[in-house]
Amino acid sequence: MKLRFRSKIYLGMASLLLLLGIVILFLVSRIMTESLLEENRDRGISIGVNLAARMVEPMLAMDFLRMKTLIDQTATLSDDIFYTFVLDANTNPLVHTFKGGFPTDLKTINSVSDQQRFSSARNRPCWPVTRSSRTII
Repeated sequence: MKLRFRSKIYLGMASLLLLLGIVILFLVSRIMTESLLEENRDRGISIGVNLAARMVEPMLAMDFLRMKTLIDQTATLSDDIFYTFVLDANTNPLVHTFKGGFPTDLKTINSVSDQQRFSSARNRPCWPVTRSSRTII
């Protein structure tokens, strides 16, 4: 079957538009993914900063019941928060929301130095789970 010149032009334009649409779709998808991950990271940092500000007084008074209540409230704040814990200066857990004990691997996985205000890290590049840490005192 022989195509006329006009049909070839239409076919070429349609294929170029389709190709351009696919390229734009991938670019917009990538930009949206990065934007959502950044928002998630910022939200985690905000929740951590808020918890740290509310945790100062119970930590100074060594009020473990109040600390436990605060981290339980934070953990139930959203479906996106899986666990919450507070470590002392020697990386010993003061309070946590884990059932069955505190996993010791979490002590050093996302530590914050004295010079940093907070730390945030993604678990895996393809899996959008972010860990956020904040120094309280």
